[in-house]
Amino acid sequence: MDLGCNRSGKPKLTATIRRADSIKKGCPFMLKGRFDRVGNFWKLQVVNETHNHEPFVFKEGHAYLRRMFDEEVDMVARLHMGGLKTQRIVSLLCKWFPGACVIDKDIYNLIEKLKKEIIVGDTPMQVHVFEFDLL
Repeated sequence: MDLGCNRSGKPKLTATIRRADSIKKGCPFMLKGRFDRVGNFWKLQVVNETHNHEPFVFKEGHAYLRRMFDEEVDMVARLHMGGLKTQRIVSLLCKWFPGACVIDKDIYNLIEKLKKEIIVGDTPMQVHVFEFDLL
């Protein structure tokens, strides 16, 4: 198993409508892990221990670290249905779940995802009534 830095690899150079920066910087850091079945243990070999970038300062910049667990998702759904604003939901999540690292955009995205899961199969008029009820 090869383990590398999340900044290893080259950024995609495909042209898009909206150009977003990539976190890929071609970082050479690499570890190789091999499982020894006889001894039932892992052996870790350092292939390249150097990075070509500074360590991250703010964990909010990494989407993987901002992922929400089921309990947090349920809490966001209940708070949103209760009429709380996004910024208040973020502050409550950080208070109730000290390890949580979320930003406003994560909450907006989750609410939209939850709405789509609820309204699948509804007519446009039913969807409009549902959204009105949420406000």
